[in-house]
Amino acid sequence: PGPHAAPVRLLPDNLPFHELPTVVWDGQDRRFPWAIDELELSPVWMSPMTEPHFVIYGAPECGKSTVLRTMLAGIVSRFNPSEARIALLDYRRSLLGAVPDEHLIGYAASQTAATDLMKNCADAVRSRLPGPDVTQQQLRDRSWWKGMDLFIVVDDYELVATSMGNALQPFYDLVSQAGDIGLHIIVARGMGGAGRAAFSDQILARMKDGANPGLIMSGTKDEGALLGNVKPSPLPPGRGTLVTR
Repeated sequence: PGPHAAPVRLLPDNLPFHELPTVVWDGQDRRFPWAIDELELSPVWMSPMTEPHFVIYGAPECGKSTVLRTMLAGIVSRFNPSEARIALLDYRRSLLGAVPDEHLIGYAASQTAATDLMKNCADAVRSRLPGPDVTQQQLRDRSWWKGMDLFIVVDDYELVATSMGNALQPFYDLVSQAGDIGLHIIVARGMGGAGRAAFSDQILARMKDGANPGLIMSGTKDEGALLGNVKPSPLPPGRGTLVTR
């Protein structure tokens, strides 16, 4: 008899995109919500200006492309076309139509198209690297160059980084300096061989060394620790373990 304990609040089985929090944008804050936290049932925010890169690991049909689509919607909502552009590498065309044309700098659905697009994008942001005449104040304010931030978004990264080459290789020397030159890389990769790729792939290894956040979705522990000391485990679609610094 008597009052019952409060029930444990659980994540919903299904979370439609429109149920993410509606945030009034003040024109300055670039963060956007992309998920719901299990403990507090509160929004999980992505802050591209302070954590430029993000990696997602997951088995087929676990929701990787849906996460990317949600993040793309957040980028479009927080940056106008004169402030940021998006380059999409999407060989299976699962993100087709996810980005308005005015925000899209290029869409590559094949290795040949991706190689040319990434080379041109890398050359553009490489020109922003600070030279010897840049003052300390300019470095502090990031004011020695003007232009749009560049978001490189890749679905099915295992198709992009193959034994025949990696279309993102031109960015290898730029990953660690991304915050200074307006570069952001967001990739989703399948679980097959993810444990080996997390250490051998130069782009993923650089992102990991920079303590950038990542999401480990459904998979098997056989792949080992992918981010920090977190190993994948079987999860319902749409669920994942967020690993941050």
